[in-house]
Amino acid sequence: MTSQKAKSNLRLAAILMFLLFQVPGQYRQFFLRKSRVEVNSEQTLLFTLLFCLFLFLEILEYKKWNYRCANKRIIQGLFLVRLVTVTAILCSGIIKVGNPGMSLYLALLLFYGYFALSFKMSFALMIASLLSVFVYEFLRMRQMAAPQVYYLFFLIYKLMTMMVFYLFALLWEKDRIAGDDNIRLLAELNQSEQQLRQYAQKIAEHTALEERTRLARDIHDSVGHALTGIQIQLSKADAYLERDPCEAGKAVREAKDAALAAMEDIRSSLGVLNNKESGIHFNTFIEPVLKSLETSGIYVKTRIQGEEEGYNYAVLITLFRVLQEGTTNILKHAEADRVELDVLFSEDAVKMTLEDNGKGFDSSRITKQDLPGHFGLKGLEQRVELVRGELFIESSPKKGCILKTVLPKDPVSLIGGSDV
Repeated sequence: MTSQKAKSNLRLAAILMFLLFQVPGQYRQFFLRKSRVEVNSEQTLLFTLLFCLFLFLEILEYKKWNYRCANKRIIQGLFLVRLVTVTAILCSGIIKVGNPGMSLYLALLLFYGYFALSFKMSFALMIASLLSVFVYEFLRMRQMAAPQVYYLFFLIYKLMTMMVFYLFALLWEKDRIAGDDNIRLLAELNQSEQQLRQYAQKIAEHTALEERTRLARDIHDSVGHALTGIQIQLSKADAYLERDPCEAGKAVREAKDAALAAMEDIRSSLGVLNNKESGIHFNTFIEPVLKSLETSGIYVKTRIQGEEEGYNYAVLITLFRVLQEGTTNILKHAEADRVELDVLFSEDAVKMTLEDNGKGFDSSRITKQDLPGHFGLKGLEQRVELVRGELFIESSPKKGCILKTVLPKDPVSLIGGSDV
């Protein structure tokens, strides 16, 4: 703001100096009484009027608007007052266009015209004024018996003064606009910085919430699956404890293996959080999950095609969690004796189908209602959405269940594009 105020002061000082510059020439009769100077009281009065008018309007623009009046019509009105006054004086015939003092006010008219008119109109006005003054002075020179060299010098001086003041208006305005733009950009930058801080705080809160949600899902998917297997095996051991101790012992060992597998799963997740592990091997990860089905007396048919190399880690872990939750639900609810797993890794997406021949359920109630006891399926839907994939559940009573999943190879590449 200090810089903008300094520019306004510079313009005011320049105009005041220019106005005062012509005072000695117009009032020379008061300073050179002993010389042969013809006193023209009418000219003196008109020049005094012009001086006071231009000085008053200049100070008015400075004091009231600081040269930043937003109303274009006011600027045009002030210019019109100046133009009409100068034109009326010239039409009176008392002061001629060639008068040295009048040339100063013509230069000022070009200066104010730049702000009041469009660029094309102000430029045309400048060219027209220069040509008019040149033609007028040239015709006067032709009427002289012996034109003097100094007359040609004053002609060039008048034309140069008019052009310089027009250029001064152009440069001053452009510099003012550039300064205003810098101030506006600085204000926007400060505002953007405040918004970024607010966004950073919101992102931190969102990240913390997302991490808590992810941990809750991992606990449900991994530990929940393991506990389900352990519960089934311990129930089996309890049932066979007296009738078949060997079978009961085998069930206890299976429960122990399931507990060890759950601990290993948790260690693996913590290793990923600590950046100690950069990926997973899907085929290796799913072996304990499928084994838990087989140890429960369920026949498992598996077909895996394609290569998982190049797939995003989040996609592979989501695919594993979908399979894990699907097998957990089969063990707990399906009462199935046959499961088929089909996985296809293609160039741009992976498709997995998990199908059982259990008792099934009404899948419309799962997808349309937030039923208690189905946190796992709801959590899976959210997991799949995070990696821009799709999850389909097809089931009906006594007809088993089909769990289908389609996940992109790299969700990051889909940002800004269509979903998979």
